[in-house]
Amino acid sequence: MTDMLDALGIVKKVVRGVFHEGADADGQGHVCQGHACTDHLSADHTSAEPEGQDSARQGPMLVNSEVELGTKANCFLSRLAPKPGTIMLGDGGIDFIAASGRGFVAIPWPSIQKVRADVYGKHVRGIEVVTADGRAIPFVLSRGHEVLRVIHAHLGRTRIVSMRHNVALR
Repeated sequence: MTDMLDALGIVKKVVRGVFHEGADADGQGHVCQGHACTDHLSADHTSAEPEGQDSARQGPMLVNSEVELGTKANCFLSRLAPKPGTIMLGDGGIDFIAASGRGFVAIPWPSIQKVRADVYGKHVRGIEVVTADGRAIPFVLSRGHEVLRVIHAHLGRTRIVSMRHNVALR
């Protein structure tokens, strides 16, 4: 896991900020680029270094201080242009970092209303995270069962539901 984080140029510790409970209007606090940000689900949030400061790349401000599971995923913030990258689940929530280095998604556990699982037989194709403000963020996962186990440990069974499909495959 640390090799994957090093390859992406991400420092595991949050260097520029702390998680602020209740920093947002909706009461779900987080830190994005060292400031309280109300639009933390934007696909193009990046951590820009101000000129003259530490030149070491520190990456985006993520919600996890410890990563429990990391796997390849595609994030579909736009239905036409999926972003390939890495999804990381840990003590603070769900982090997604685009493989290109441009853009990330950081969702703290308290701001997740429910998680919809896309299950076909015994295969978990992906998940859709629904936040407290009603936004749905779909991810297609390479290791879906393991991701659901970690989410279950943090959110419980009541907040994990099955996706509804128009066509039933049996």
